[in-house]
Formats: sequence, C-alpha cells, structure tokens
Amino acid sequence: MKKITLLLVALSVAGVSLQSPAQVIVGVCTSIRNAQKLKDAGGDFIELSVTGFLQPQLSDDEWTAGNYAQALASPLPIYACNGFFPGNIKLTGPQHDHDAALEWCEVAFRRARQLGIRMLVLGSSGARNHPEGYDKATAVAEFTELLRRMGPVAGQYDVTVVLEPLRKAEANYMNTVAEGVAIVKAVGHENIRCLADIYHMLEENEGPEVLVAEREYIGHMHVAEKEGRSVPGTHGEDLAPYYNAMRRAGYRGGLSIEAGWRDFDAQIAPAIAELKKHTNVKSYN
Repeated sequence: MKKITLLLVALSVAGVSLQSPAQVIVGVCTSIRNAQKLKDAGGDFIELSVTGFLQPQLSDDEWTAGNYAQALASPLPIYACNGFFPGNIKLTGPQHDHDAALEWCEVAFRRARQLGIRMLVLGSSGARNHPEGYDKATAVAEFTELLRRMGPVAGQYDVTVVLEPLRKAEANYMNTVAEGVAIVKAVGHENIRCLADIYHMLEENEGPEVLVAEREYIGHMHVAEKEGRSVPGTHGEDLAPYYNAMRRAGYRGGLSIEAGWRDFDAQIAPAIAELKKHTNVKSYN
C-alpha cells in the first residue's frame, strides 16, 4: 500500500491526472519513448499496450524494475492501453480458456490501477476470433460470458474495459460500434464499455450517428483516415461528421490517433493540431 501511495504522489507531481476527463483529451497510440515529443506537440496523454507495457506475463519484480520505472518518468499520463490479450489466450472456440484470461486480467488491472490508467482496450483479434467453421452465435455468447466475469474484477480496480469493434478484414464478429454496444448491453456492467474507432467505422461504412444514439456506452475513441490508415490530416479526408457527432453526443474522454506514421517527428504536431481544431470548441452546428 505504501508503494502505491508513493507512486500516486509521484504521478501527481509529474502532472498525471487520475480523474476522468471533463473534456475531450487527445493522445497517440505509440511507444513511451515518444511521450516527450507528444507532450511538446500539445498531446494530453499516451496510449500504450497491455501486452507490451503492463506485461502480465512477467513477475512483479521484473515489471517493477522495467516498465514501472519508465512510467514514473513519463512526461505524460498513460491514460489507456490497447493490445490486451496475446493470441495464445483464446476467448472463444473449442480451446477457449476463460480462467487463464481472467488471471491475465487480474495482473493487468492491478498494474493499470497502480499507474492511474483508466482505459484498457480489448480488440485482440487473435485471441477473440473464433475458428473457421465455428458457430458465430456461440462465439459471441462465449465472449459475452467472459466479459460478465471480467466486469466485476475491473470494477475492483477502478478501470474500464472498452471493447474495440474491428473491421471484417481483422475480426470475424463485433465489427461495428452498434454490434459492440449490443454486447456491452448484454453484459450489463458499468466497467465494460465500447470503443468507437473512426477508421474501422469508415471501413465498415458505419455512419457517425451511432456516436449520438449510443453515447452512454462509448468510453474511448480512436481515429485515423481511411486511406492507408493514415494520420489525420495526411490525405485531407473529411472526418468532420464524426467529430460533429462526437461533440453533439457530449463525449468526454480520450481520442487517440491509432495510425501508420510516415515520419512521427514531422507529423505529430500537425496531427495533434488537426484534432484539437475539432475538439477544442464549445459546440458544433
């Protein structure tokens, strides 16, 4: 307990907010090595990886000596982590192992809590996809049952798991925000919410109005342009309808760039400026 208290004090001194955002905050899914560059460009937070940074596969001593120490030195808060499950932990199908998944979650949630991380993004297509020929409805039921068990554990550690709908090229179920929200509703736990990724929405021809209609179930957002999953502003794609819907929904939370970078150093400042142009306004028409 003393160690955790000292950590929270250290994070507060470093300017890390442990409270839920009162506005849209802008960040990037990237390496912690880019945290200072992101801060200098005007970013609010960094989004890392459960598997790569929280590392539930490592002992507490190994993790504390490595990434835990890096987190203490981060110039930006780590608001979220994606890359939740490795592909060898199966969430659906004949080989699914929910007990192993929950053991992984327990460590991830505990370490997230220690670092003040609010959101854990569950995309993890390799873990969640069902095998070819397997009944889709059965897979969805298995995934939903895991989430029903996961919600109370997340609640114990005051973290939120956000389900990430992925385009059909990556996942064989839960491809739209509407489908993700349907699973959230079936789970019925406040610590299980849905992520809205504008890139995947564009890929699946899902319009922006779902952001308004299902506003209470959306806990986090990602963004990239459709062409080449590019950094916002690269091709000048008009994402304003999605930003407008986000604002009309009264969304308050993280908006992370999850995209392919041609040149991070050159692109980061214009990309953050592009997002803040749309988020740092009082209202849209």
